[in-house]
Amino acid sequence: MSDAIGHDRDPPRDAVLASALADLGPEPPTDAVDWDRLEQAVAQRAREQLAGRNPGSIWWQPVAAWARPAIPLGVAAGIALLLVVLRLPAEPPEPAEPPEPLLLGDEIAESVYRGDPALLLRAALTGEDEIP
Repeated sequence: MSDAIGHDRDPPRDAVLASALADLGPEPPTDAVDWDRLEQAVAQRAREQLAGRNPGSIWWQPVAAWARPAIPLGVAAGIALLLVVLRLPAEPPEPAEPPEPLLLGDEIAESVYRGDPALLLRAALTGEDEIP
């Protein structure tokens, strides 16, 4: 395995870093290392570590920690929304001045613009020429 390390692909050495590392102690004995045994030992240790993990966590487990603060906040937001909706007027306010007529007499657009569902239904179910 020592020939697969790939020293020819390494970046150029930094002289300052090499000097600092040399000051720490002697160079490790890379020729005396049994690389195959080291690789097997690392792989075995990794298998042991990964075997102890729970392979499939349920999707809601990370979210469960947020449930305790999220549920009361959701209820409070729902109550606030309900109070806002209850305070809205039942009928939309009438415009101060009548709206300008739409171009080309489009009855469907006019019914949507004026908020008249009866005219919208009548315009949708009949042809444009038949609307009074």
